[in-house]
Amino acid sequence: MSVYIKSVRKNSLAAKAGLKKKFQLLSINENHINNFLDLQFYANEEILKIKFIDNNDNLEEVTIFKESETNLGIEIFSKKCRTCCNNCIFCFVDQMPSKMRKSLYLKDDDYVFSFIYGNFITLTNLSNIEFDRIIEQHISPLYISVHTTNPVLHKKMLRYKKKDFNILNKLKQLSAAGIQMHTQIVVVPGWNNGT
Repeated sequence: MSVYIKSVRKNSLAAKAGLKKKFQLLSINENHINNFLDLQFYANEEILKIKFIDNNDNLEEVTIFKESETNLGIEIFSKKCRTCCNNCIFCFVDQMPSKMRKSLYLKDDDYVFSFIYGNFITLTNLSNIEFDRIIEQHISPLYISVHTTNPVLHKKMLRYKKKDFNILNKLKQLSAAGIQMHTQIVVVPGWNNGT
C-alpha cells in the first residue's frame, strides 16, 4: 500500500528534493507509508531515503538530510476509512432507521480514526503487520470494543471469520507495550451478561 502526495509546500525540503503533487509515496527508509501517521513517524529521522513513483510512472529515490524538528513539507491525500469486517449480533449501525444521512451507516473499524477521533474498533480486521505497527509507533490511546474476553463467545457475538483471534491476548500485548486503551462493552442479555 502507498499514498499520493496532495501538496508540497514551496521551498520545503521535499520541494527542494524534487517531490511533487500526485507523486506516489512508497516508503521512507524502507518503511512503507500507508497513512499520515506513518509519514509523521518515519519522516522524523535526520536522513530520509524516500522511494516514490513520479507522474511518468518512474520509480525514483531521493535522500534528504534534515534536522529532526524540521517538517518535510508534504501533505498526503486522506486515506479511506477502513470499515468493519464483522457481522455483530448487536450492531447499532444495522439497527439504524432507514433514510437517515449516509455517514450514519458507515461501519468504521479503523485504528487511525480510533486514535485521532476516539472511534471504537474491534481489532479483528488488523493484520499482524498493522498490529505491530501500532506498537512500534506507540499509537495511543486506542478505543476498543471488547464485549467479552471469552474467545469462543467473542467470535460468536462478532461473527468474524478470522481464525485464532483472542481479544484478551491482543489487549495484553497492547498493555505490555504501554498503549493506553479505553474499552467498551455492549451487554446483550442471554449472550454476555455474567460472562
